[in-house]
Amino acid sequence: MLSCEVMRDWAAFRSYLERTLRGERVPEESWMPYRDRLSILITDLSGFTRLTRELGNAGMVALLHGMRGVALPILEAHGGVPVKYQADDLFAAFRTPDGALRTAVDLQRALADPRPRLPARVELCMGIGFGEVLWWGDDDLYGEEINLASKLGEDTAEPGEILLTESAARMCRERLPGVLLRDAGAIPVGGLSYPYLRYEGGL
Repeated sequence: MLSCEVMRDWAAFRSYLERTLRGERVPEESWMPYRDRLSILITDLSGFTRLTRELGNAGMVALLHGMRGVALPILEAHGGVPVKYQADDLFAAFRTPDGALRTAVDLQRALADPRPRLPARVELCMGIGFGEVLWWGDDDLYGEEINLASKLGEDTAEPGEILLTESAARMCRERLPGVLLRDAGAIPVGGLSYPYLRYEGGL
């Protein structure tokens, strides 16, 4: 189950944060109810500034509203839930990365179809990660794989590309035997280098 389906004591969580800020040691088991192992899909709209200039503020908000209307049924079909929206970015959580990848592929196809009534043609850059996360309320997540997915989706992927962290790609290969993923490079983070892969077909 994802966070919205689990009852957690957020007052206790805030007290753990405050204790940590005061330099106290919070027992490791106290954090366990807020930990999870999830896949995260992060999408970024290519050409956001140009589209805003062309459409104006109201037109851009209408475009984002329309995109969310396209995305939500696809998310639900593959077991995902939206965690939050940040302007043109969507953060969605899945129990496993194959659901995130299927969502990304179907979202590409849906937005390429002329039938959605959107005021402009759009392309998404997408990143997928998978690993341990920490919930902070029902609408925010933290973890290394989220940081990597964000860098892939927002900074690395070209329009129309779906990039996966090594962890996400490994499980997708296990669960989707026909999927085609190619080594695409590595991103430097904090003095380390993290390989990533590109989705090239099979779904």
